[in-house]
Amino acid sequence: MARAALLAGLLSSLLLSVGGLLARPLATPLSSGVAQYRSWILHVAQRGNEEALGKKSGAKAAHLAHRTTLDQAIPGTKEPQNSPLPAPLDAEFVEKQLDGRLEDIPVPTMEDELALSEALGMQPLERAKDVGEGPLDGAASGSLTTVETPKDDDVLFYKALLVLVAVFWGTNFPAVRFIEGYDVSSSSLAALRFGIAGLVLAPTLAGKPRALLLAGLECGLWAAAGYVAQAIGLEVVEANKAAFICCLHVVLVPFLSKLLGVADVKGRQWVAAVLALLGVGLLEGADTSLPSASDALLLLQPLGFGISYIKIEEAAKRFPGECTALSAAQLVTVALVSFAWVGVDCFNGVSPAISAVTSSPTAIAAVLYTGLITTALTIYLQTLALEKVSATDMTVIISTEPLVAAVVSVLALGERLSPLGAVGGAIIFGTCLWSQLTGENKQKCADVSTEGTR
Repeated sequence: MARAALLAGLLSSLLLSVGGLLARPLATPLSSGVAQYRSWILHVAQRGNEEALGKKSGAKAAHLAHRTTLDQAIPGTKEPQNSPLPAPLDAEFVEKQLDGRLEDIPVPTMEDELALSEALGMQPLERAKDVGEGPLDGAASGSLTTVETPKDDDVLFYKALLVLVAVFWGTNFPAVRFIEGYDVSSSSLAALRFGIAGLVLAPTLAGKPRALLLAGLECGLWAAAGYVAQAIGLEVVEANKAAFICCLHVVLVPFLSKLLGVADVKGRQWVAAVLALLGVGLLEGADTSLPSASDALLLLQPLGFGISYIKIEEAAKRFPGECTALSAAQLVTVALVSFAWVGVDCFNGVSPAISAVTSSPTAIAAVLYTGLITTALTIYLQTLALEKVSATDMTVIISTEPLVAAVVSVLALGERLSPLGAVGGAIIFGTCLWSQLTGENKQKCADVSTEGTR
């Protein structure tokens, strides 16, 4: 009886969706399917008593459910004149054809359900779950849709990946400073760095849908705006002030997420963003001079990066499992913008000056490190993590980048960290632990909604 009820429910849902939405376009196939359905009922009845698995009441209930299914799929109790659809199947017809031997009808098996689904041209239940959402999903009202919620351990894993990204980005700063010592232009360095990264991941774009490529293109354009503004701004703004302005994405991302309606930013996340920004200010020793036009130019960096983070989060969740291709599309876009930037510099008489870099094995190693590790790998890990972690949480985590850069500069370049900078670093580190490991944020990925309220 349980199997009969399962079969009746399956047919009711499938035929209601198909019959209610696409009855006219599918009139002929559905008519053929109903005829095969009647033949199947008669065939099952002839198996005999030895195969009977259900009682009379259960069998009658199953057939009444079948009748309800067809009545819902094909409204009306009589066959309209000149209609391609047959009259609905009713209990009297079944009982007459079977000579009242309803008690001999066995409960349909799962094999029967699969055969019937294929006869009607529909997707069996076992296979339908692997197909994903289709155009008929949500046709039946009142059904409950549950979005799978990542486990706490999984979310922590992806947050740990972002910590690794911050570490790699922190080591990128000393590497770039080392390469710039060879008098290579900022545009040429960007072209080398993103050209290598894009070249490595570009093959993964083959055969990808246009929508995915366009999403990656949009993310890449915003990121390119951030990189170009950062490189130009660092040439005219003091390093400590530039570093502080560049970290404004920590507060810009939650603001933009709230403004654009992308995410509901919690109070704890706002507090964490402000504390992280305070820590960066102390660490970098940002001055209190009045804003200038150069500062306004540099503001494009956190704005570009911030919007790119939000767009990457949207794209990663829209195209799950396509993080490599999304990363490739971003990197190829930034590489093309960088090559265009080199062309503009050459037109203005600025030499690329890459010969000095290519003649030094150490410089080549540094360029490969920035291209493969601190660019290609980090962009991939960032895109992968943003499928599970919000852009707001990500910006707080990667605010540890200046702290890592300061530590690496002390160890590798012999620079000194002031006591105030140490306090700022402690604030950044403590803020990340407080905001990411407390219980309040663990539930923010849950998303259970009722279809009728969408």
